[in-house]
Amino acid sequence: RHALELGRPLEADEILRGSLELPLSAADRFALLSERAHALKAADQWDDLVLVLSELAASESDVGRLSHTEHELQLISAKWAAGYDASDLLSSLRECCAQRASGSSHRLLAARFAFMLADNICEVEAAHEIYSLINGDLAAHDAPVFDRVYCRMLYNAAFGDIVAAERAARELNAILEERLDIREICLARAHVAEVLKESGHQGQGIALLQRAYR
Repeated sequence: RHALELGRPLEADEILRGSLELPLSAADRFALLSERAHALKAADQWDDLVLVLSELAASESDVGRLSHTEHELQLISAKWAAGYDASDLLSSLRECCAQRASGSSHRLLAARFAFMLADNICEVEAAHEIYSLINGDLAAHDAPVFDRVYCRMLYNAAFGDIVAAERAARELNAILEERLDIREICLARAHVAEVLKESGHQGQGIALLQRAYR
């Protein structure tokens, strides 16, 4: 953890990888794998991250069936970064959005990834279907506002109404300061900037992009 905090994720991974060779309880192994996943993500080591997250997700599965957990979504995201087949990943995300076993946050985060992926590979029908699957979550007041607004913005920007996308973008930008994850904030701010540029507000979009990456 100290090496990771000092900005040396590869060194942190080497230490954690060695620690995993020791006799460990299931709980301790899970904790170390979680730390290693964090280090590998920071180091952009996507192939190794896929292996680690696969083990984490499998450990949370019931009788060989992958459970719908945060690690499942992290695994899909890592596979995307590692260059796995996008259509297969989109199908996995659709399955996440269709199931009702987990909470709204899981489905909305899966949908957020799905809209970005569908936009990249021009899967318009899949995006429309996924949006219909999460309609109830988008209207649920107990679902996090950040997740609901982010999904509306991404969907409308790529597949719906740019005016609605701009409205969602401005709402999302107004609540970004409440978030704690720096990577998430930067990515969201970049998405907001692109929507503003697309809706005709070039200057505001450029200013937000500069803020996101400075």
